[in-house]
Amino acid sequence: MLVHKNLYEFKADNNYDLGYSMGSAFKREVRVALEKNMDKFWGQKIDLANRFLKMTKPHFPHYVAELEGYAKGAGVEFLDFWTLSLEDDLMLNQQPSKCTSIITNKGLLFGHNEDNTDPNRENDVCLVKKIIGKQITFELYYYNTLGAAVGINAYGYCHSANTLFNVTKQVGIPKNFSSRYIFDSATPDKTIAELSNFRRACGYNQNIVSKEGSVLNAEITSKEILISNPPLPFVHTNHRLLNGQSDISDYHGTLSRLKFGIKNVSEEMSVVEMKELLSNSSLGSALSIGNERTVGKIIFEIERRSVHIMLQREASLGWVEYPFEYLQN
Repeated sequence: MLVHKNLYEFKADNNYDLGYSMGSAFKREVRVALEKNMDKFWGQKIDLANRFLKMTKPHFPHYVAELEGYAKGAGVEFLDFWTLSLEDDLMLNQQPSKCTSIITNKGLLFGHNEDNTDPNRENDVCLVKKIIGKQITFELYYYNTLGAAVGINAYGYCHSANTLFNVTKQVGIPKNFSSRYIFDSATPDKTIAELSNFRRACGYNQNIVSKEGSVLNAEITSKEILISNPPLPFVHTNHRLLNGQSDISDYHGTLSRLKFGIKNVSEEMSVVEMKELLSNSSLGSALSIGNERTVGKIIFEIERRSVHIMLQREASLGWVEYPFEYLQN
C-alpha cells in the first residue's frame, strides 16, 4: 500500500507512554518550536498557561500525562512544552480563521481542507496513527499538540475541527482537550453534553460523521454549546451557527469559502468532484477553499470505507488512499 513519508505509528499501553514515544520521535520539532516562541514574554505566558493547567488536570489527567510524557521524550521542561501546546488558546486575542468542511451524499462523503495560520507552513503537520490499548485513531496532526484537528477513530467516527471568528476566550479547558475528548469517544453526543459542565477556554466548531453517515455538528464556545444535525449538503468554514453570520466579516475568506462551497456543492458528488472543490483556487490565494494556507486535504469516502489524503508537503505524491481497515490494531 502506498503511504506518505510523513506518516508515523505509535503504540502504547497508556497516554504517558504514548506521549513519550511521540516526544522522542519529534524532538527536533519541539526544540525548533520552542526556540521560535520563547520570547521576552515567555515567563508571563508560562504563568498564564499554569492557570490553564490547574483547571485542566483534575478533569483530564490522562491527557496531561500524555503531554508530560511528550515533554520527557523530547527532553524539554514540561511547563515550557505545556505552554507551547496550548497554541492560540493562550493568546486571548483573535487568531486567524481557518479550515473548510463539506459534507454531502447523505452524509457518506465528507471533505475537509486543513488550513494553517500562515502560508508556507505545510511542514507543521504530518499523519499519525495512535494506538492506546484498544483505542485507535488516525489523524492529520500538528506537532507539539494534543491533536485531533481532523481524522477518524476506530468506532468509525470521522471528525474535523474548525476555528470560529469573534468568540469570547477565557482561562479554562483548552479547546484541543475538548476536541480530543470528543475525537476519542465512542459516544460523541454524550461526550459533548459532558463538556457543558466544564469551564471552557475557547470556541470552535466540530463536525462528526458516523460510519452510517449520520451528521452531528457541535459549536462549542466558552459560554454555550449548540448541537445540531445540519441539513445536507452542509458547508462549514469559520462562521457561527448559534448567532447566525451577521457578526463576522470575510476574515481570511471565511464568507468567501462558505459562499463558494454552498454554490458548488451538490447533493451527490463523486470523490473526483470533491477533490476538485477542495482544490479550487478561483477566488485567489487568500480567499479560496484551496488557499495559500492549506496544508492538507482529507476526504472520507464512508460508503467505500476509505480515506483519501493529500499533504501539501508531499504534493508530488498526490492523493493517497487508506482503507478504514488501516485502523485495525
